[in-house]
Amino acid sequence: MEFGNAWVWIHDNQSQVVRALLQAGMIKVNKEGRYLLDVNLASVDWPLR
Repeated sequence: MEFGNAWVWIHDNQSQVVRALLQAGMIKVNKEGRYLLDVNLASVDWPLR
């Protein structure tokens, strides 16, 4: 079985939560400068499977 991947585009990068997630490496900035949170649907820890 194969699972895809999903990203959440974070529009407001001024939030303290977003900045903390960015520092923790959970949010990536793509080439276009968009802040993306990897939902990681392929993870075995995902509770909705």
